[in-house]
Amino acid sequence: MSDNPASSRLRLEEVARAVSTLANRLVFIGSATVPLLVDQSAGRTEDAGTPITAISYSSRDRLRPELRNLGLEPATNRNSTECWRTPNGQALVITAHEDDEAKYSNPWYAYALDCTTTAKLLPPLSIRIAGAPAFLAAAWWDALHSDGVRENCIDIMTLVHGRMAIVDEIAAAPLDVRNFLAGVASQFIQQPDADLKILDALPWSARLPGAVGRVLERLERITRLGSDT
Repeated sequence: MSDNPASSRLRLEEVARAVSTLANRLVFIGSATVPLLVDQSAGRTEDAGTPITAISYSSRDRLRPELRNLGLEPATNRNSTECWRTPNGQALVITAHEDDEAKYSNPWYAYALDCTTTAKLLPPLSIRIAGAPAFLAAAWWDALHSDGVRENCIDIMTLVHGRMAIVDEIAAAPLDVRNFLAGVASQFIQQPDADLKILDALPWSARLPGAVGRVLERLERITRLGSDT
């Protein structure tokens, strides 16, 4: 779920320092990057135990010795995803492509490597993060194919509510991205309890008149961006 913005930034700064020379080969994605993508900050539930997540351009075999040389220690290994611990104890989950074929656990990660933006942290630190359309596609795919449905829903609704340009950015995205997001947004708003699900994801929106309606309106506009609309 989306972190407290200050906590997210501090944790990302710690990881950025730890990976140092590898930073330009990683694209950060996931809950910790949400505060860097939204224009306005609202109430968030901090979950400091959530690992920082990144996608790598490099293969796992190439990354492992370099991460160890930087002082990171392996924690877990599952398919193409590996969890590492930085010297200061931060968990960093890295998804790298297989050595024999560039496949990722989430099909939108490849697009996320191309759809990036630079996020400024504490000078001179900066990292590359997945752009909003790529983040949204990856998060919605995870919501449909993993157990963390509510956590992904929080990220999705926070981004849709908090980023004013999100609809225009999706409109400028490749057709397959537009079709996917139009389809999942349509399925979501057609649910009779869609407004309640938004409230569950963004409980603070109950105190902000028009917040739920704003999210529904933007989702409805996204549904019109597919090739069949």
